[in-house]
Amino acid sequence: MTLQFAAGLGFAIGAVLFFAAGFLLARVRRSSASDPPRAGDGQTAEGSEESGEISADSPELAQANRRISGLQKNTAVLERQKAALEKKREEFLRQLKKDLAYIEGQQKELRAKDAELQRKTDALGEAEAQNEKLRTELQEAKSRVQELTDTVNSMEASEAGKKDLSLQVSRMSEQLEELETLKQENRELQSYKNTAKELEAEVKELKSENAKLHSMKIFWDAPPQPVVPVSKEGLGQMFQLMVNRLSESRKARGAALADELGLMVAGTSDHAEALAGMGAVVTETNATLESMLPFGTIDHVKIVNQNELTLMMRPVTISGNDLILSTLTVGEGPGRNEVEKLLREITS
Repeated sequence: MTLQFAAGLGFAIGAVLFFAAGFLLARVRRSSASDPPRAGDGQTAEGSEESGEISADSPELAQANRRISGLQKNTAVLERQKAALEKKREEFLRQLKKDLAYIEGQQKELRAKDAELQRKTDALGEAEAQNEKLRTELQEAKSRVQELTDTVNSMEASEAGKKDLSLQVSRMSEQLEELETLKQENRELQSYKNTAKELEAEVKELKSENAKLHSMKIFWDAPPQPVVPVSKEGLGQMFQLMVNRLSESRKARGAALADELGLMVAGTSDHAEALAGMGAVVTETNATLESMLPFGTIDHVKIVNQNELTLMMRPVTISGNDLILSTLTVGEGPGRNEVEKLLREITS
């Protein structure tokens, strides 16, 4: 069972129990309020109005006592259900904290493996350069040995000359043995290279898992807190007020206003700078479309991951300033009508 599925199941169970408790309590209250007192046996309606009292052993009083007792039992049941729901909520929060701690541990392990891979890749590059140099020296040595062998076989030289040539051949033979050893080391380095490739694939997989865990963390984060504008009046306040309002939704995870180059002018959440930078994507996309297709003005650009985490960039004009509004939400982001209504409220 994945973290996302477990969390969704917990929320669904909590919602059903709360709904059932509220429905039962409302039904009991309606039943109590809608049941008027009835006249007792042996009394007329006129007699009840004249006396204004109900006898202690009347059926109406007994029925009312039974209803009160039933209400008290239902109230006790609802209190126990509420306590159980609170306990389940606390258990879920504790499990979520454990999952976040696990994510942080995975990130540390990923950084360590990435650093180890970089060191091994550097060492592999140096080994390949050394191997190429050794190949060249081996070919030169083989050529020299062949030349010396031909010279020894073809010339009639003095014993001293023959001895000198023999020494050279002996040295060359030693060099050949050394080169053979180096060839063996090269084969080991090649095996090391294959291991490095496997490590690189593992690091790539860990990076992918890390990105998935990051997106899940954003998915379960609380909506961002509003940011107090630096300027208490003017455009700065207006821009910040707009992104604050867009971040009030429970599915909001951040919002930013940026110029066409991606420079932030207002934002909320830890992702505000990144959201602002994505504004440049709209500018580049618009320019590319204009050069390739008669597409017209872009209304918005939307990117959605497998967990329905949605990044939406929308060009807006506020008090004559052309800006890019970027929002990060769980599920569908704010639509054009919602943005235009908010702009009218802020600028009016």
